[in-house]
Amino acid sequence: MIKYFTLIVTITFLLSSSLCFTQQKEEDKLLLSDIIENIEKEYPLTFNYSNKIIENISITKPKEGLLIEELLNFLERESNMSFTIINNNQVVISPLTFEKKVNFLDEILINNVLTKGISIQTVGKTVIKPNDLEILPGLTHPDVLQSLQSLPGINTVNEKISDINTRGGTNDQNLFLWNGIKMYQTGHFFGLISPFNPYLINDVVVLKNGTSAKYGDGVSSIIEMNNKKSNVRKSQNGFGFNLLSIDAHSKIPLSNKAEIQFSARRSITDIFKSPTYNNYFDRIFQDTDLINRNNKISYENEKFYFYDLSTTLYYEISKNQNLQVHFLKFNNNLKYDKKDSQISRENFAPNNLLQNTFAISTDYSNIINKNFKIEVQLFYSKYKQASSISNLLSNNNIQTLKQENNVSENGLKLHSNYFINNSLELFSGYQFNETGITNSEDVNTPFFNRNIKNVIRTHSIFNELNFNKEKFKGKIGLRINYFEKFSKFKFEPRMILNYKFSNNLSIAFLGELKSQTTSQIIDLQNDFLGVENRRWILSDETTKPIITSQQVSSKLHYKKNDFFTSLDIYYKNVDGISSRSQGFQNQYQFKDTIGTNEVSGLELLVYKKFNEFKSWVSYSYNKNNLSLDGLNSDKKFPSNKDITHVGSLNLSYTNKRLKLAIGGNWHSGKPFTRINELDQINESTNSINYTSPNSSNLPNYLRIDLSAKYTFKFNGEIGLSIWNLIDKKNVINSYYIIDQNNSIQKIDKHGLGLTPNISYRMKF
Repeated sequence: MIKYFTLIVTITFLLSSSLCFTQQKEEDKLLLSDIIENIEKEYPLTFNYSNKIIENISITKPKEGLLIEELLNFLERESNMSFTIINNNQVVISPLTFEKKVNFLDEILINNVLTKGISIQTVGKTVIKPNDLEILPGLTHPDVLQSLQSLPGINTVNEKISDINTRGGTNDQNLFLWNGIKMYQTGHFFGLISPFNPYLINDVVVLKNGTSAKYGDGVSSIIEMNNKKSNVRKSQNGFGFNLLSIDAHSKIPLSNKAEIQFSARRSITDIFKSPTYNNYFDRIFQDTDLINRNNKISYENEKFYFYDLSTTLYYEISKNQNLQVHFLKFNNNLKYDKKDSQISRENFAPNNLLQNTFAISTDYSNIINKNFKIEVQLFYSKYKQASSISNLLSNNNIQTLKQENNVSENGLKLHSNYFINNSLELFSGYQFNETGITNSEDVNTPFFNRNIKNVIRTHSIFNELNFNKEKFKGKIGLRINYFEKFSKFKFEPRMILNYKFSNNLSIAFLGELKSQTTSQIIDLQNDFLGVENRRWILSDETTKPIITSQQVSSKLHYKKNDFFTSLDIYYKNVDGISSRSQGFQNQYQFKDTIGTNEVSGLELLVYKKFNEFKSWVSYSYNKNNLSLDGLNSDKKFPSNKDITHVGSLNLSYTNKRLKLAIGGNWHSGKPFTRINELDQINESTNSINYTSPNSSNLPNYLRIDLSAKYTFKFNGEIGLSIWNLIDKKNVINSYYIIDQNNSIQKIDKHGLGLTPNISYRMKF
């Protein structure tokens, strides 16, 4: 089915284009002024306009029985004018601006689903506005990436937001964009906290399929975070703290044409070790160089902290020209002294682990006229993960292993939007990316040094047609990537078609082909202290091919009043994945081969609002299989991310000052590989004999979270959250080792136990 997708898209493209250009010649058109006069008689609306701007405009007569929102959308589409409601019944008619046309194409299917600040659009997007979020279970503040897991199809098998799995994919298959710049680091506290300050981010766009042709990379999903000018007349500031960190942000107008936004956050973990910090520390560092497999502490003088900074400068060159400069930096740093009482009670070996990201971009946009806009972006980013691991030798000398994973990326994006008419847009562009990745290791005793650097330059062009008729809308596009190093082209068609049966019921069909040249692998489980042991690499088209994916899905949406439900059915195939990206801790731990990941499933969401209460239920079914060359007799077997059933039940209450939320999260156990009980150890190789790979499952996972917020009259807010309210000891990973006594030992890693957090925020 997938191999014919390109042909299907081409045929659909021609049919859709024909449909969009077809004129309704058989229908008589009337003057807009006459239609407005009739509408004022039938609807509780009054129109304000200048006769000059609507004279000689004729449109098709609207159908009877339309809702006010549908009626105004119809008038905008037919007349190429803007109809804006002010107060409750006043409608102002004005020329349709470029921004209004874009918003019209991205029509919202439902607003404030799950909680205020989350909307679902007809073109396949889910949009989260962090500053509008009311409350979600387990969160005291709007954590950008934690919020994503309230959506069906997005979860994590190990509770780390630096390892988000979208429809069964690995984290490196997600494309995280901050103001158009790809992010290679997505976690503070080595994966438990989002590093992106939510108080400056205007919206987070989530796309699981049917993505725009402007996006390269991200074969599983796109998660795009965007800042936006706030147009404040006077400074807006805020500051807050919780049991892990303190932060502040500002939006400052510099003039009528300029504005600067700034945010900063710094952990207090190296000054004050709260119960929240202790739980996080024990969770993230269990079974690592710090806390060994027997839960024995092997460190002293531990110091850990993180911080992040972001700045955005907006400058209005003219009414239609804008310049933006974005800057971002965040850092995680851990230092400690390793001890070994069996060798020395006095000497210590210093160890450290750091992660940091730096990114900067300059964006220019120019609205040439109400139908044509161009955008240009220049960007540069750098990511570094480095560790220095020291061990005391029997002669009291210190052996030091230094490891580094460095990523640098720079590029150019050129985009143009052209509205052919009020319901048809042509979106085109070019993108150049240069990505360089270096992996190095250095050992002092015995001396060893390895340094590998690869660079890939990619040129991409795309064209996309966005259309919006009364019942039929969507987008069809094609992206062409040229990989300079391999002299190879990749053609990637994208499609989303949405048909509206009625005011309440709609259906959508989505499909895409995508590719990416970056991925993460694990060399050894104890690399980088065993904390963040994945390193970024580039494709080489021999042992590491370009990763490609094909995905098709269909969506059914139904909404009526305060009730909404959606059902997604999908199929995804990802080819070119490495066995070293899967994190095996069984018989395939040291295998290096490539293969395919095949995923199919469904996602169900049911939402209902009644008075001040909101409730939602989500369920995901996922069948996730691997087929790796030369492994398991070339037969399929379950992926490490094969969480077959995922469900959640949530309830929230909000009034003017008090907000409460409670939610239960459940999923079936993660796959793992048991030992062969009849023949446990292979004597000749001193290795473990396993059963079939991932043929068993861990116990089911269950967690109940609670949140509460209270807003004071003086713009202060206090929040309380409890993660894992019932303190369930969830096993999130299990594997076996051969210990020093030549016996097999089973290692279990557990999720966070009961973890409280308290926060306070103030705006001024």
